[in-house]
Order: sequence, then structure tokens, then C-alpha cells
Amino acid sequence: MRIAAREPPINESAWMKSAYVRQPEGNGVAERAIRMLKEQLLWVRFFTTVEELRLGRATFAAQYNDAWLRQGHGHKTPNQIRDEQRGPAVTFTKLG
Repeated sequence: MRIAAREPPINESAWMKSAYVRQPEGNGVAERAIRMLKEQLLWVRFFTTVEELRLGRATFAAQYNDAWLRQGHGHKTPNQIRDEQRGPAVTFTKLG
């Protein structure tokens, strides 16, 4: 008997993600990020328009990436960590 292979859904990333029983680490990271956003931005400021909220979130994200130190990465900012992981920039010269 031959079993037909399942076709992946249109959203490939949904096909690749899996949730495992008793391993909530991924969900915990997302919950912590949402909690931090609430504690540091949404509960301390009042926004009258959606545009004001959008600008506040963008400012918060820029400040977080530039100034907040991450203990798990040797007390570096997210921008420093990202730059180290990317490696040195590659430049090309025209031959000929």
C-alpha cells in the first residue's frame, strides 16, 4: 500500500514550525517580550492615536536595540550581538 505525501501549506514557515509537549521555551520568549513591552511602554504612557502608539513602539524598539544590555550575551546590546553574528562586511572591487 502506498501512502500519498502531504502537500505543504501555502505558508512554508507554518509547515516547518512544531510545538512539542512540555517544551514551552518558544512561547515563553514571546510572552516575556510582550510583557516587557506592556511594562515599559503601554502601562506607563497614554496614547491618543494609533500613529502616536506606532511612533512610541518604534522609539521603544530603537532604544531597546541600542541601549539595553543582555546578560545572556555577555552584557551586550542587541545591536552589538547582531553585528557580531553578521561578521565583517564584504566589499567587492571591480576588476579590469
